[in-house]
Order: sequence, then structure tokens, then C-alpha cells
Amino acid sequence: MSKEHTLAGESIQICCLDTFVALMSGLIIFPACFSFGVQPDAGPPLIFITLPKVFVNMSGGRDVLDIEDFIVSNLLLPLGSLVYLLFCVTKWGWGFDQYLEEANTGKGMKMPRALKPYFQFVLPILILVILIQGLK
Repeated sequence: MSKEHTLAGESIQICCLDTFVALMSGLIIFPACFSFGVQPDAGPPLIFITLPKVFVNMSGGRDVLDIEDFIVSNLLLPLGSLVYLLFCVTKWGWGFDQYLEEANTGKGMKMPRALKPYFQFVLPILILVILIQGLK
């Protein structure tokens, strides 16, 4: 967020956009429920019941769901985690000292500096193992 906008102003904009998206998804989900015989009284999990039925009944819908699941679960999440981790702990990014200073700002439990080798060496290897296993 840039310094030219206030936090309160941005939070109001986010709340308005979130409400708009929620209303639009409601306008899409309820007709789909009636089309596929799903009871609309399922509450918040309704989208996870209805949308798979919508995609399965679309031509090419199952390929879309499978490809989306593979890309997000096996590529984007591990790669995003690795990029974020490397940004926080390397000199080419934010750096561990600045990360630790920001993470330990305020009252409460502090993250120990002794975790630096774990963050720099162990976690990247674990994330790479997860990424490689997801590609098999």
C-alpha cells in the first residue's frame, strides 16, 4: 500500500468490494442450486457443493477443475511459499534481520534469532521436496 492512501480509506474500499463480490456470488450460486437440485439451505459450504456440480456439467468442466487443482495445489502454493520465504530471509530480499524486527514488533511472544538457519536452509529444502513430490 502506498503512502498516498490512508489505511482507513483502503479498508473501507476493501469492505465494499468484498461485499460486492459476496452479493454477486450469491446471485450466481442460488440459480445454480435450483438448476442442479441442491438445497440452498446448506449455508457457507454451499459454494463448495454447487460449483463442482456446475463445472462437471459444463463441457470441459472436469478438465478445468482438474487443471486448476493441479496448478494451484502443486505449483502456485509451494512456489509462492518459497518465493515469500526467500524474500524474507535473503540479502536479495527483505533480509532476516528486517523480517525479525517486523515480526517481533509489539507485545507478546517473540520469534528467536536462533531460527535463522532453520528459515534459511531447512524450510527451503522442505518446500522444494513438497514441490517436487507434487510434480510426480
